[in-house]
Amino acid sequence: MEMFDILDINGMLTGEVCTREQAHSLGLWHRTAHVWIARPPAMLLLQKRSPMKESYPGCWDISSAGHLDAGEEPLQGAERELKEELGISVTGSPLRSIGILRYERITAPRGKRFVDREFAHVFLWETDSLPTLSLQREEVDVVRWFPAGRCLRAAEEKDPAFCLITEEVRLVCSALDGSIPTKQK
Repeated sequence: MEMFDILDINGMLTGEVCTREQAHSLGLWHRTAHVWIARPPAMLLLQKRSPMKESYPGCWDISSAGHLDAGEEPLQGAERELKEELGISVTGSPLRSIGILRYERITAPRGKRFVDREFAHVFLWETDSLPTLSLQREEVDVVRWFPAGRCLRAAEEKDPAFCLITEEVRLVCSALDGSIPTKQK
């Protein structure tokens, strides 16, 4: 059974743990790792979530993301998620930490209340080429490259085909090279 560390509203560990179900039904703060994969010129790899996912089924999302297990370090969790979801093993970690975002979303997928309160540890991997991918079908339907500006517009306009968070896409765009406007018209 997956167990998550419970955080307080400031992101500090409380010393308590919970299950995935408890985290989302009770709205407990917990940690995640988000990995964005980018290639020149300002293209972002997004995954289309499996239609069987509890939250945001069939939506375009971050390259790879997932919850941190209790006691797991953010970089360790980011590397694990890349391996699980996309089949990518990274050594010497090319992942660059670009920030931690605190956010909450309350939805009702399939009629069941879902409270997601996260401190997301955001990583960026800039690469000219990817190894052959091996997608975890329960999680990922397909992957595709999108221009970073398109991702930002989708987040800002709350395009229902995407489940991106505006603040996070702005953070990624700024980390790429600063050439992508942080506010699209």
